[in-house]
Amino acid sequence: MCGISGFLSKEKTISGGEFYKAHNMLADRGPNDEGFIINKNNSLVWAKGERTTERFKYLQDIKMHDKLNVIIGHCRLSIIDLSDNGHQPMMDEESGIILTYNGEIFNYKELRIDLEKLGYKFHSNSDTEVVLKSYIAWGHDCFCKFNGMWAIGIYDSKLKSVLLCRDRFGVKPLYYSVDGKLLCFASEMKVLCAFKESVAINEKAINKYLRDCKLCDGEETFIKGINEVNPGEYIQFVEGKPIEYYRYWDFKPVESFWNPKDAEEEFKYLFQDAVRLRMRSDVEVGSLVSGGLDSNSIVGSIAVNGQLSSQYKTYSAVYKEKKFSEKSYIDLTVQKYGLDSHLIYMDPMEVLETLDKELYRTEMPLRSAAPILQYILYENIKKTSNVKVVLNGQGADELFGGYNGDYLTRFVHLLENNRFKEMISEINNYRKIRHRGIKQIAFGMYSKSKIPHRRGNAFNDISFLQITNTPLREYLMYDDRASMAFGIETRAPFLDYRLVEFAFSLDCDYKINNTGNKVLVRNYGKDIVPNEILDRKDKMGFVSPQEVWQRNEWTAKLDSCFDEIRRNGLFHLSGSDLYNEYHLYKNRRNDEWARIWRIFCLYRWKQIFKY
Repeated sequence: MCGISGFLSKEKTISGGEFYKAHNMLADRGPNDEGFIINKNNSLVWAKGERTTERFKYLQDIKMHDKLNVIIGHCRLSIIDLSDNGHQPMMDEESGIILTYNGEIFNYKELRIDLEKLGYKFHSNSDTEVVLKSYIAWGHDCFCKFNGMWAIGIYDSKLKSVLLCRDRFGVKPLYYSVDGKLLCFASEMKVLCAFKESVAINEKAINKYLRDCKLCDGEETFIKGINEVNPGEYIQFVEGKPIEYYRYWDFKPVESFWNPKDAEEEFKYLFQDAVRLRMRSDVEVGSLVSGGLDSNSIVGSIAVNGQLSSQYKTYSAVYKEKKFSEKSYIDLTVQKYGLDSHLIYMDPMEVLETLDKELYRTEMPLRSAAPILQYILYENIKKTSNVKVVLNGQGADELFGGYNGDYLTRFVHLLENNRFKEMISEINNYRKIRHRGIKQIAFGMYSKSKIPHRRGNAFNDISFLQITNTPLREYLMYDDRASMAFGIETRAPFLDYRLVEFAFSLDCDYKINNTGNKVLVRNYGKDIVPNEILDRKDKMGFVSPQEVWQRNEWTAKLDSCFDEIRRNGLFHLSGSDLYNEYHLYKNRRNDEWARIWRIFCLYRWKQIFKY
């Protein structure tokens, strides 16, 4: 897990010092080592930085080089093979292929065996070398063989080309900027902004955020001229030619017939194997645990796999306000497995004071305060332990129907498949449990039916959009930024691509029906998750008392923000008076607390970056 960067130009040059100043913004992502390969007088030369390990201290400092037109950079967080043999960028001398790589390929041991059978020799135990030799052996086809998360930059020194590739779901970030014959890429946008003569805000992205709360739903970012590589894609840049775009993962949800027993056995095998692979590490592993089904299923699977030690550490966000806190549920799993549990109590003023730090890391405004809580959690992990890898339950809700809105999609699915009696029965059951009116449900179904999908496949098609677009891409971005701020790697077993493809082969009966949501996951958890968690009907997710805080502890800060907006007219949103919206909200004439938060958050983002 690391940070990557690169500069490639046929005409423009850059000094090593200028490049290093920008690259150094990634330092927290890779505190254990860093390295560079440059093109110096048509020869490839290795260079060092301030954090390069002792073994490579003999190299010339990157800052001593001038007039460079090719630089490939890397900063390393050591997780697999802690030795210097995993130093990057990594180069294959014969082919002239150079790799800079951020991520983990969890099935690297199995791929290494395949490569050794083909005659490839290895000089390290790192997954990085497996990635490099996989590309040399199989070309672009190697990406389909990887089970993991990655952002990859490959420079072919013979063809003078750059390939940028991102994992199937966008777990790891990768941004790029093209200006004529100049290409720059990096793990974070702030690096690319440093190479620009001027930085301009993408007003279209701001309006989508304020109006619809849409972030990370395409290639464009909040900064003009900076794009992100889409999940499941790779792009190729050759000097003097337009960028070419390719999809290597273009899975389409196609339902297959599964009987209940076989479906449960397949889920059990895939999920336990996904957890087993993500426990591979040469550093200490822990887990984030809430009071919900997903994170507790992961802990239970670690135990079933025989990988759970008595000192296994878990971390949880809790609150003094009992109606928001999941402590009582967390305690059940802690007692069941004898975990080393760490409860971090969230204070409203600490959360507010941490906002600017989190905004600097995410480089874009936030949907809610939840990412700040993640930041505080990872900060506590860094301060109190040697845990460098953390497992979490990201993706389970999108795959197996964990959101309240998924019930509405379920009703549309039943309607389009002429299953009217089941639909009426489940709507009545939903009304009793969720206390929703029939008009509210009808409007929700109408909204869901407008989302593009194949008739009869509403549930899987709409769920697939949740996996491949916002909000999951957004949540993964938050998690990456918060964890990497403290040199911690996060892993999501539910996003094992085999499990994802299996989930989309299932009829939605295995996800939501009259017995509740996430049916298959719940059935799996019967022997490993406490019954009180299995039987919960009050899904909370990663929640906070944000709405209460906004009307109480955070009032002074919000007042100051909207006074500034009124005086200076900081935002231009067609047809909206943002200060008046706040006035109505403050006087309880509307309850649009989430929109008020977005306006406030955007204000703070602009103040931090001076855009």
